[in-house]
Amino acid sequence: MDFQFFRRLLDTDSTSGKEREFALALASELPELFAKDGARPQLDVMEVGDGSLNLLFSWGRPELVFCTHLDTVPP
Repeated sequence: MDFQFFRRLLDTDSTSGKEREFALALASELPELFAKDGARPQLDVMEVGDGSLNLLFSWGRPELVFCTHLDTVPP
């Protein structure tokens, strides 16, 4: 992973209710990061309705589902 991109993710406020910018940052970089060895990654960005986004990213085989949330909770 590119250090500048990693730093951008760390600097992005992704506290609950503000994770949209974080999701957009991931969406802008994930396809390029995983486009290797002829793989054709696919990314679908879905509006949730409360201003946040769901990301569905797929590439290659085997099929694996990783489901998580993007927001953080401050200490």
